[in-house]
Amino acid sequence: MSDRFRWVAAVIETLCASSNEYDVKDALEDLPTELADVYDIIMKQIYKRQKTTGELARKMLYWLLCAQQQLQTEELVHILSNDQDLNLTKDTITTEEILDWCCNLIKYDAEQKVIRFTHLSGELQFLL
Repeated sequence: MSDRFRWVAAVIETLCASSNEYDVKDALEDLPTELADVYDIIMKQIYKRQKTTGELARKMLYWLLCAQQQLQTEELVHILSNDQDLNLTKDTITTEEILDWCCNLIKYDAEQKVIRFTHLSGELQFLL
């Protein structure tokens, strides 16, 4: 997927995450022109969530970015459940929740059974 198409997809995902018609109108009036700016908006949406959910998402994204290999869902859940600050158990985290917490920056690859970034540009954005 080219950056242009990823920009469109990310903007649509951001608009869909808007909670009401007024938020959609505001977002449409202030559409970013660069993909990096769209990623910034998505990260702000993540951080505006409940404190624990935002912290979970941030840690997941960093683990996915820094891992030496792609992580299976069970591996990511195991890592997060061992984080003393989060106070989670393996039974309380689902793949759907992981995807939701990260606002479509990541996806589940059923063929490889791993969670990965949706697009390379998202991964690169966190490296900068």
